[in-house]
Amino acid sequence: MLRSHAVWMFVVSVFAAPAATGMAQDARQSPLQAATESAADKPVTIAGPTAPAPHIDPEFERVLSMLTGSFRVAPSGEDPALRLNAARIKVEGLDNAVYFEIAREDSPAEPFRQGVFHLYRRGTELRLRVMDFRASPDFTEMLAGLWAAPESIPTLDARRLAANLDLVLAAEGGRVLGRTPHPYPTVDRGAVEMTSSIQLTSRFVALHDTGIAADGREIWSTGSATNPVRFERQESPWFKADRRDDGLIVITLRPPEESAEGLAEGGETALHFSSWLTDGSRINTSRAEGRDAVRVRHPTQPKGLSDALVGIAVGERRKVVIPPALAYGEQGARNVIPPNATLIFETECMWVDNSNPQPAVPPVLPGHGR
Repeated sequence: MLRSHAVWMFVVSVFAAPAATGMAQDARQSPLQAATESAADKPVTIAGPTAPAPHIDPEFERVLSMLTGSFRVAPSGEDPALRLNAARIKVEGLDNAVYFEIAREDSPAEPFRQGVFHLYRRGTELRLRVMDFRASPDFTEMLAGLWAAPESIPTLDARRLAANLDLVLAAEGGRVLGRTPHPYPTVDRGAVEMTSSIQLTSRFVALHDTGIAADGREIWSTGSATNPVRFERQESPWFKADRRDDGLIVITLRPPEESAEGLAEGGETALHFSSWLTDGSRINTSRAEGRDAVRVRHPTQPKGLSDALVGIAVGERRKVVIPPALAYGEQGARNVIPPNATLIFETECMWVDNSNPQPAVPPVLPGHGR
């Protein structure tokens, strides 16, 4: 089995595990409101800079600094290289939260695992909780790649998350070691329980998981106690985030070939795209079954997207965060985009033709008209 489907079972095995259904109830709500309000009903704000709180526990800060950043596992045999990327975010009611995603190096724009780490104390124990997103594929697709510009990740509602397991942490010299305090239920590859461990240093994150059958036998293992799966810290982030003075953020999810021609003003391109509001509501996508890439002549609308498409080349994928002033401002659009909405686009360039430049009456992507 490829490592991308086996590594880090306390993270990956939950594909098959049912999510917890309990939700924290807002004391200001009636039970009926708490039970029926969707996460999308709550106001969403964009997180500001993710600097540590002024009085953060020094032990927390040490662990968080080891856990955040870009990490890589080299390819081995049939196993592809993997990337782990993690950045601190804001979650309502949960301090010390970290968004993470794991992707194959040959599929950087499509992480196969996304979740949240939460560092907290249980009595005197320091614990690392692994949390999953409740079934919300539109929301997790929107989040993919935003770790490269964590200030663009919306403040998360904790009700979007379901706790999966905990690891008890302890410092040992220059390392922090973590282990599950007991086996956790699983349905992965015939196991009924599993245990997990983690090792954190300033240089790597190492992981080891074991599956246990109903008769108590260990029937699979990801890495080993002496040779865990080791993600080495990378000196520079995997994705490039271009933060512009007007608030536009352009993240290169997959670069083009070096010789590929970039889109010029007046040129034409074909794009696959998806677009969202920051609460994860999908506005539109060309990736739905039966749909084709959209032909766009530059410039286009909204302005933020038009600016972000300059230079895009065949094979390139970009994530774009467009502030309201560069989107549809105070008026919104077509009862689909509310006033003062930040928009998030993911675009993939299929072809570029600059041979017949024309002044364009800016077209509007489907679903985005006024």
